[in-house]
Amino acid sequence: MITVLYVDDEPALLEIGKRFLERTGHLVVDTLPSAHEALRVIGEKQYDAIVSDYLMPGMNGIEFLAEIRAWGNTIPFIIFTGRGREDVIIEAINTGVNFYLQKGGDPSSQFAELEHKIVQAVQQRRAETRIRDYERREADILNFLPDATFAIDMNGVVIAWNRAMEEMTGVPAETMLGKGDYEYALPFYGKRRPILIDLIFSDPGEIRTKYAGIVRDGTTLAAETSLPYLRGEQRTLWGKASLLFNQSGTVIGAIEVIRDLTGRKQVEETLRASESRLRYMLGFSGMAERREHELLAYAIEGAGVVTGSPLGYLAFVNDEETELRMYAWSMAAMEECSLQEKPLIYPLGKTGLWGEAVRQRRPILTNDYGAPNPGKKGYPDGHPPIIRHMNIPVFDGDRIVLVAGVGNKPADYTDNDVRQLTLLMQGLWQVLKRRRAEDELRAANEQLTASDEELRSQLDEVARAQEERARTEQNFRLLVENAPDAIYIQTGGRFVYLNQAALRLLGTSSAGDLLGGDIYDRIHSSFHEVVRERVRTLTVDADPVPPLEEVYVKLDGSPVDVEVTAVPVMYEGEGGVLVMLRDITGRKWAERALRESESKYRELAEMLPQIVFEMDRDQTLTFVNRQAFPLLGYTEEDMTSDFNALTVIHPSHQARARENLRKSVTGEPFEHLEYTLVRNDGSTFPAFVYVAPVFQGRDLAGFRGIIVDITERKAALDALRGSEATLESIFRAAPVGIGLVRDRVIVRVNDRITEMTGYAPEDLVGKSARILYPDDEEFALVGREKYDQIRKGGTGTVETRWKRKDGSIRDILLSSTPLDSGDPAGGVTFTALDITDRKRAEEALRESEERYRSVIENIEDGFIRTDRDGRLVMASPSVARLTGYAAADDLTGQPVVSIYRSPVARLNLLEEMKKTGSVRDYEIEFRRRDGSLFWGAISAHFLYDEAGAVSGTEAVIRDITERKNMENALRLANRKLLLLASTTRHDMVNQVTVLQGYLALSRDRLADPEALLGCIDREEQAAACISSLLQFMKEYEQIGIHAPVWGDIKTLVKTAAGQVVPGNITVECMVPAGYDVLADPLIARVFSNLMENAIRHGGSIMTIRFSVEDMGGTSCIVCEDDGSGIPAGEKEKIFEQGFGKGTGLGLFLSREILAITGITIRETGEPGRGARFEITVPDGAWRVRDAPEPDPAA
Repeated sequence: MITVLYVDDEPALLEIGKRFLERTGHLVVDTLPSAHEALRVIGEKQYDAIVSDYLMPGMNGIEFLAEIRAWGNTIPFIIFTGRGREDVIIEAINTGVNFYLQKGGDPSSQFAELEHKIVQAVQQRRAETRIRDYERREADILNFLPDATFAIDMNGVVIAWNRAMEEMTGVPAETMLGKGDYEYALPFYGKRRPILIDLIFSDPGEIRTKYAGIVRDGTTLAAETSLPYLRGEQRTLWGKASLLFNQSGTVIGAIEVIRDLTGRKQVEETLRASESRLRYMLGFSGMAERREHELLAYAIEGAGVVTGSPLGYLAFVNDEETELRMYAWSMAAMEECSLQEKPLIYPLGKTGLWGEAVRQRRPILTNDYGAPNPGKKGYPDGHPPIIRHMNIPVFDGDRIVLVAGVGNKPADYTDNDVRQLTLLMQGLWQVLKRRRAEDELRAANEQLTASDEELRSQLDEVARAQEERARTEQNFRLLVENAPDAIYIQTGGRFVYLNQAALRLLGTSSAGDLLGGDIYDRIHSSFHEVVRERVRTLTVDADPVPPLEEVYVKLDGSPVDVEVTAVPVMYEGEGGVLVMLRDITGRKWAERALRESESKYRELAEMLPQIVFEMDRDQTLTFVNRQAFPLLGYTEEDMTSDFNALTVIHPSHQARARENLRKSVTGEPFEHLEYTLVRNDGSTFPAFVYVAPVFQGRDLAGFRGIIVDITERKAALDALRGSEATLESIFRAAPVGIGLVRDRVIVRVNDRITEMTGYAPEDLVGKSARILYPDDEEFALVGREKYDQIRKGGTGTVETRWKRKDGSIRDILLSSTPLDSGDPAGGVTFTALDITDRKRAEEALRESEERYRSVIENIEDGFIRTDRDGRLVMASPSVARLTGYAAADDLTGQPVVSIYRSPVARLNLLEEMKKTGSVRDYEIEFRRRDGSLFWGAISAHFLYDEAGAVSGTEAVIRDITERKNMENALRLANRKLLLLASTTRHDMVNQVTVLQGYLALSRDRLADPEALLGCIDREEQAAACISSLLQFMKEYEQIGIHAPVWGDIKTLVKTAAGQVVPGNITVECMVPAGYDVLADPLIARVFSNLMENAIRHGGSIMTIRFSVEDMGGTSCIVCEDDGSGIPAGEKEKIFEQGFGKGTGLGLFLSREILAITGITIRETGEPGRGARFEITVPDGAWRVRDAPEPDPAA
C-alpha cells in the first residue's frame, strides 16, 4: 500500500482526486488545502509520495518542494497543475520534482496517469534506498579498518577510499571517488603513474624484471618503499595489493592496504645516525688545530658514516657560485674510480645532478638514479656506478661555499640523512671559517694601522673647513635653515637658534618650545660631562674637537642617537658654539645588530664611519660595511651579488683607479687619492679611497680599502662661492617682479619688472618710484597705505595701478617688506604681480552672471539654488508657479525641504547625490503651498567653495505628474491582465476539472440515485463557482478605469449602510463632515463589503462603527464591530483571492481598489472582541474641508 499526501487549495478538486486515486485500492490519499499545513503534517506522519498543485496562496507548489528538499527529504514529489508554462516546468525540474503533470482533459485518463506516475516514483525510490543501504554497510566496514585502504575497478577508476586513506593523503573520499587515469598516485608520487595495485594485473616475470623489491604470493603483492612527496613529508610505506572479486567469483578490480612504517624506520635510522654523528662531532673537537686538508679528509669519511653511504665527495664553490672545485672523494670512491684524469674545476652550467644543489640552493635527493631525469648528464667510463645520490649545499650567510655529496646508500635517502649531513658539514665550515677569519683579522689590523695616520690628516682638514664655515655663518643662514642635518647655536648653555631639521629631530615644529632653554635638558645625562668639556675646549682653549656620537633626548623623552660636530662661532656679538647633529639612529641600530652576529673583524669594520670594503682580484665586491648602502644608494642585495667595485667610480676616474690598484700590488708609490664616486641614482660625491692588496701566500687574493666621504668639506668650500650666485639667480629668474627701494627711490629691479613696465633697468634705477604711477594721487595713496601696514604688521600689500612706458595702465598687486623691520628707511624689498588679466576675468564673470540670471528667470522648468544650510537663495518664477507661490521672492529664505513631500524624501535625494556629486532625472514628490502634491524629475548637483567643501546645491525641476499618472495606469492594467491570465484562469481550470470529474463519476452511478444526486450537488457547486469567477472578472476590469476623485467619507458610509445593513444593526459614523479621501470611484464598494462581511461573519453583531484617527501626516479610517472578530492566523489570509466561505473576492477587491492611490488596509482587531479594519490614507490623499461638528448618528 502506498500512502500519498495530496495538496491543493481547491477543496472540490481534492475530493474528486481522492476518489479517483483510491478506486484501485493501491493508494491511500490524505488531502490538505495549503502547503503550510502540509509542512506541519509531514513532520508528524510518513508518506510515500506527495502530489501538489502549483498555484496556491501563501506558498506555491515549487516553493513547497524547495522547502522539503532543503530538509534533505527526497520523497517523490509530483506537481499536478493547470499551469503549463515552460519557465514553470524548468523551475520545477531544477528544484527536484519527479514528475510534472498538467490538469485538463478526461478525468479518468488524467487520474490514471497520475496514479501510474505515483507508483513509478515510489518504486524507484524504494529500489534506490535498498542499494544505498547495502553500499552504506560496505562503506562502514571499509572505514572501520585501521589501515589506509582503497580499491579500483577494472578500468582503474577509484571505487573505495576509506577514512584512514583520507587521513594519510589529505584527500577526501568525495574528491577521489570516480577518478581514473592514475589519479590515486598523485598524493604519493606527485604525478600519474602505476603503483602497487596496478601491478596485480601484470605478468609475474614482468614484475620481477622491473620491480625487484616486490614479493608476490599467489594473487597478492607486497612491497616497502620510501616516498618524499606524501603531504610534503618523507614517508616509508608498506603496501599489500590483491584482486577484488564479486559474489560470483569474477575479478572486478583490485584492492590495496597501505601501512605507514615511517615512525619505526625513523627510530631505527635516528639511533644509528646519532651514534655516528656523535662520534664524528666529538672527533672534530679534537682536530680543531689540525691542518685544513686533514679536517676536510676527516669530514668526507664522516659523511659516508652518518648517512650509511659508501661513496662521498666534497667540492668548494667559488664566490660567484659559477664553478665547483672538487676537493676530494672518499677513500671508497677512489678505490672504485678508474678514471685516469679527474678534473678539479667544473663549471656549474656543465654539471649534472650533482650541480642541482647549487642551482636550486637546497638539498637534492635522487633515490632512483636510473630513472629518466632531464637534469642528468651521465658520467664517464670508469666512474663509480651510482644507484642513489644525495648532496647538500653548505651556506655561509646567503652564499654557498661547499657542496657535500654521498651516494649508493642501500636504502632510500631521507630528510634525516639531509639533517645529519648538514650538521656535519656546517660544523666543518664553522671550524674552517673561524680559522680563516682569524687570518683575515690579523691582515685587517695591519691595514687599519697603515691608514690611521691618513685618516687623522683628513679629519684635521675637515675641522678647519668647519671653522671656516662658522666664521661666515651670517652669509649662509638660508643654507643652514634648509640643511638636511640638524643645526643649532648655543650661547651660555642655552639654545639661541635652531634650524627646521633640528626642530624635527627634537620632536617639535615650533622653535618657541626650545629657544632660551637649557641645552643639557636635551642631552642625555651620561654625556653632560663630555659635552661640557668639549664646549670648554672650543670656547676657552680655542682648540677644535673631533666629531662625537652622543644621545639627545626629544621633547617626548625618547632618545635619539646623533653624530655631533661642533665649532665656535660669534652669534649676535656673543661667543657661542654651532652644533651640527646628524641622526645616526639607523646606523647605530645596524652597528648593534652586527656586533651581535658578526666576528670581531666585521664588528670593527661596521663601527667605522667610513666605507670599508673588500674585493677580489677582478674587482668583484666580496664585503662591504653598511656605511656604503645609504651613502651609495645601493641595497645590501645589490652589493653582494656579483657587484664590480669600480661601478661606483666615475667613468672618467676608472682608468686612474685601475692604475693605482696595479701600483699598490707592485709597491710603486701613488698619490691623488681623491675620486668622484657615483651613487645608484646617478648622483655623485667626492671621496678619498685608500686601498691595499691582500695576498694569500704569494698570490694576489684581492684588495681591501676604505672610502672617506669628503662631501661636507667640499660643500663648505663650494657654499662660500655659491651663496651669492644662488641669491642672484633667484632674483633674476623669479616669475614676479622683485625690486629694492630706499626712501621710495628705486635701487634695483629684476628683469620681470622691466617686462611689466616696458622700461630698461637704467631708466628706473636711481629714479623715484613716482615714474611707475599714473598720477601723484595714486603714488601718495600707495605710500600712505603700504607704509601704514608695514608699521603695524611688518609687511604691506595693496592693489594699485602702474603706467607702462608706452602709456598703457596695468593693475598691480604690490607687496613690501623692509630689510630691517626696525628701520624701514634702510630699504624696502617689494614684489609686484600683474593682475590685469585677473581683474578683467572678474569683470567678465559679473557680466556672465547677469546673463545667467536672465536665462534662469525665463526657462519653463523650475530652477533653485540653496546654501549650505538648505535654505533657498534663488528660485526661478517657474518654481513659484509649480509650488503655488505668488512670486519667486516668496520662496527666498524658505527651507528647501518645505517644497518636498517629506524631509526623508529629500535626505534620500542627498544621499544619492553624494555617490557621484549629482543626480539626473531623479523622480520625487513635491508639495505645493496648499498642501497638494505633484511629481517632479529633478537634476541636481552640489556647489563647492574654494576649499572644496559643499556650499550648497543647484537643481532643475520638471513637472512629470501627467507622465506618472499614465505609468500608474499602465502598471495597474498589466497587473489586472496578469491576475486574470494566471490566477483566475488557474481557478477556472480547477473548477472545470472538478465538474468533468463528477460528470464522469455520475455515469458510473446511474444505477444509484442517491450517489448520483450527490455528484449532481458537487457539479452545481462547481458551476456556481465558475459563475462567481466570471462576475469577479467583470468587476475587476472596472478598477482603475476612471481617475481618482475626492469623496466625502461620511456620505459614502451613510449611503452604503442604507443599501446593505438591516434595521436591527446600528451603524455609527464618527467621521467629521468634510473629511475627503482621494481614491478610485469604486471606494463605495469597499465600505459596502466591510459591512456585508461584518453582518455575514461577525456572529451576533449589534453595532458597526466608523471613525478617523490622526497619525501625524497620515490619516487612519477605522471600521470596527462588536462581533466575534477574526482569528489571529487569518488576519492576512482574508485579503487573499479565494479565501473564506463565500467567493473569497470581496476583501481582495477592496485592497486592490484602495491601493490605486496608495491607501492600505489591514485587520488589527482582538479575536473574540470584534473585527477592526484600519484604512491608512497617506499624506496628500486626504483633506478636511470646513464643516460643522460631526453628528454621531448616521
